[in-house]
Amino acid sequence: MNNIQFTCPEIATYIINTYRRPGSLYVSGRDTPLLSDEGVTQGDNSAMALYASSLMPLLRDLMLQSDDNIYELLKQIWYADDAAAGGKLTDIAKWWSLLCKKGPTYGYHPKPSKSWIIVKPQHLDEAKRMFPDLNVTDSGRKYLGSFIGTEEGKEKYVEEKIEEWATDIEELSKIASREPQVAYAAYIYGLSKRWNYVCRTTPQISHLLKKLEYKIREVFIPALLDRVFSCTDICRRIFALPAREGGLSIYDISESCDGEYQNSCRMTEKLTDAIYNQDSEYYDDMDALYQIKSDISSERVAFYKEKRKKAIRDPIRSREVTT
Repeated sequence: MNNIQFTCPEIATYIINTYRRPGSLYVSGRDTPLLSDEGVTQGDNSAMALYASSLMPLLRDLMLQSDDNIYELLKQIWYADDAAAGGKLTDIAKWWSLLCKKGPTYGYHPKPSKSWIIVKPQHLDEAKRMFPDLNVTDSGRKYLGSFIGTEEGKEKYVEEKIEEWATDIEELSKIASREPQVAYAAYIYGLSKRWNYVCRTTPQISHLLKKLEYKIREVFIPALLDRVFSCTDICRRIFALPAREGGLSIYDISESCDGEYQNSCRMTEKLTDAIYNQDSEYYDDMDALYQIKSDISSERVAFYKEKRKKAIRDPIRSREVTT
């Protein structure tokens, strides 16, 4: 909070008034609240601005301490209070040492037990020797809701997530049999957002999502419609259309996930380049982003219009849907 008075005085007063005292955490079974002086309140719109402004002095100090210009090779990225860097092991070791040394001065305390080093298999032993206090893996690790590592590690991570989502779908299906409107709203505005994010940040996982699609088709939709039999192919195609095209917006995620990833890459291309090049300044070109977003929206509309035409082209199939 002291740093933010100088880096971003415009929001300093609000931040100080909000977080000058520890937050109260109320736990069932306790008469008194637990006091927390770490992090920010979940859902606080100022959280990202707080982290970005308060951590900038540390980032600058880390770069200034680099006497041998390791940052020409090392790529560092920060998201809120999550720090990450990529490069050679020797460069990362220098960066980690500086972070542990300088971080506490700015109120940032790295925790080795929660930190991971992801390396190629041929560098595993060397990494364990150089970072004895950190967790080291050669298969990969989840990062910001996605995964960094090998194809095998990525598939294992996604399969574990699918198991969780499948369980959630089964539980939601029980509710759908009694309260279909509530279950439908929970699916559209809540549950489906979980795998939408993974699809937009993790490439080439469409084949893994077929198991999730099976649960949606064979368990959730019949429960939602109060039917004991599974969806037919034509019904599933109709239900996968947006509501404006006569569907239920229960999309076949195994069919659309690769396209969602490509759209995400298009929207973040400039930001990705800025991170890779370690640009000290970055400004969004709002006109360009708006155009990309508009193009993506138009492509989606055209895609689902064509899907609708194919779904209702056969009169026999149309009668199947209506009956």
